[in-house]
Amino acid sequence: MSSNPFLGFILLTHQNPKQILRLIDRLNFMFDQPPIVCHHDFGQSKLPLSSVPQNLSFVSPHVKTEWGKWSLVEATLKAIKQLYSAYDPDWFILLSGTDYPIKPGRELLSDLRNTKFDAHISSKKLVREEIDNPLDAGHFVRYNSFVFEYPSIFHLVQSIRKRKWVTERVRVKNPKFIRYLIPFSDTFHCYKGSQWFSASRKAAEYILDFDASSKWVKNFYKGVDCPDESYFHIILNNNSDMKISTENWRYEDWEGMGAHPKELGAEDLQKMIESNCHFARKFNMRKKPDVLDRLDEIIGYEA
Repeated sequence: MSSNPFLGFILLTHQNPKQILRLIDRLNFMFDQPPIVCHHDFGQSKLPLSSVPQNLSFVSPHVKTEWGKWSLVEATLKAIKQLYSAYDPDWFILLSGTDYPIKPGRELLSDLRNTKFDAHISSKKLVREEIDNPLDAGHFVRYNSFVFEYPSIFHLVQSIRKRKWVTERVRVKNPKFIRYLIPFSDTFHCYKGSQWFSASRKAAEYILDFDASSKWVKNFYKGVDCPDESYFHIILNNNSDMKISTENWRYEDWEGMGAHPKELGAEDLQKMIESNCHFARKFNMRKKPDVLDRLDEIIGYEA
C-alpha cells in the first residue's frame, strides 16, 4: 500500500497574514495536517513564522511576484516541484490566500477519489474563427501576438537618466508576420482559463516535464500578459493522454466583469453552498470577517 499522501496543497500568497494563517489552520483541521507548500512573497508582507505548523514548508528563496506576470507561473512551478519532491501526493490543489473551503472535506476527497479526470482546470480553446464575444477576442490577441521591445533616442536618454534600460513595447498582431514567432498551430492550440486548479500526480509530472523541455514555449509566455491564465492550460489540454475537466471546483462571482472577481460576503452564502464547488474566492477577512465564520458553521468542523 502506498505511503504517499492522497492530497497536498499549494498556496500562492502575498498579503493579509492573519487570513493566510486562518486558511492553513482550516486545511489542517479538515484534512488532518496535509502537506502544504506555500510560496509567500515576503517582500510584500511578513508572516509570523512561529505560528506556522510543521506540515507547511515555504518556497525559498521566494520569487518577487507581480499580478499578471510570469513571476506567478514561476512561483507555482517552484511550489509544484517542491511538493512532489518532498511528498508526491496523488492530487494537489492550488489556492490563493483569499480562498476558503465551502464544502466539507469528506465531499472534496470523495470527488477527487471518484473523478475520471487527471486535472480539473477551467479551460477554453481560443480559435480565431470560433470567437464570438469581445472578451475572448481580447484574450486571443493577448496570447496570439508578439511584443517587440526596441530603444528609441528618447528611451536611450531616459535610460541614461534613470540608470535603467527603458524600451518601447510594440505588439504585433498580424498572423502572417508572427506565425513563426508564436507556439500555436493546428496541432498545438491556445487555451485560457482560471489560474486556480486541481491536478493529479500524472498532471503534475507532465507539467514539470513540459516546462523543463519546452524552452521556446516557456520563453514566449514570459513575454505575454497574464501567462498564469494560459500556460498550465495549454500544457495539459494539448496532451492527448490527459483527461481534462473544465470544472475547476471554484466559486467566483464575475458579475462586474472587472479584472478581479467580487469580494464575497454573507449575501453570497446561499449560492456558494448550493454550488458543486470545493472552494470560493475572493474573501477579505478585514472587510467582511463574518462570512468565514458563517462558512465554518455551515460546513461544520468535521473532516
